[in-house]
Amino acid sequence: MTTLAKIAEETGVTVSLVSKVLNGKNNSWVSEATKARILDTAERLKYHPNTLARGLALGRTNEVGLSLANPFSSYNVKIMQAVTSACAQYGLDVALYLIKMRGVKETDIIRKLVARRVDGLITLIAGRRDLCRLIGPAGATFPMVCLTMIPDPETPSVGFDRYHDSWCAANHLLEQGYRRIAYVNVGGNKPNLLKVSGMMDVLKKRNLTPMVYDALDYDELTGSTNVAEQILETKPRPDAIMASSDDVLLNIYSFLKQKGISIPGKMGFMGLMGVDEMERTDIPISTMQRPVQEMCERGMEILAEQMKNGVNGKVHQENVKAKLIVRSSTMRKKT
Repeated sequence: MTTLAKIAEETGVTVSLVSKVLNGKNNSWVSEATKARILDTAERLKYHPNTLARGLALGRTNEVGLSLANPFSSYNVKIMQAVTSACAQYGLDVALYLIKMRGVKETDIIRKLVARRVDGLITLIAGRRDLCRLIGPAGATFPMVCLTMIPDPETPSVGFDRYHDSWCAANHLLEQGYRRIAYVNVGGNKPNLLKVSGMMDVLKKRNLTPMVYDALDYDELTGSTNVAEQILETKPRPDAIMASSDDVLLNIYSFLKQKGISIPGKMGFMGLMGVDEMERTDIPISTMQRPVQEMCERGMEILAEQMKNGVNGKVHQENVKAKLIVRSSTMRKKT
């Protein structure tokens, strides 16, 4: 393995000077010819910095902490892949902790990540106030970004405009002649219609009320099956389905199609997350396509700025809008 000492020997300068040139710091006084000689030698010898040693010297781990609930969720897999890719652009690794057990909160995982001495945090729910409650005053200056728009003005965040997304999805269904639109909420411990307030508003303007199905305290597969059975028993049945996650929607789609429900004639299906599986079903499912990679890259930009320059009190929050993708599952003639 090539060392700084080897480069210094080859170029006839000190190890300290080699280090300054390769790190790009405190070297303005070094001649361009000397810099070029050191850089050319490092490239020729295929020098790779020891990031672990450098991190220890600087009090850093070169790791970003990420907590994910439901590691089997198709959407969360996309988040994990996008975050890993975005971190790699900054030469950072991802310390991934999965919330595998019911009753375990994201804050429990964040406590473990901070104890691991990660350089920054990427959260999906928790905000700056949660961090301060966990680790005290240090939480106010710890680099972090949330990949969900949360009602916490102190938390830097990049997330999707859920109002816009659910409004567009419901409006598309109305344009296609669907009127008995159902929203399925599986998992968690309480109904959460705030995530689809846009859907609520667009239906309200037409004097329509969504048919809400809750399967709380269930895993997605069991809850989806229970709701699908309820839908079959409902009179009159809903003629379009939206759900709290695309995995839930896919489970209900498979169950009802096996029961002979005509899609999209008798029932339309509309996703809100845009996971890849939505276009791979035998009847491709319409969805709101979320630009996950763009969101994660922007979030990493915000986090990297904090890690480099510190948390200065300026909080950046922005929305990323999804795009309506129309497929066969909702295309029917207006009634």
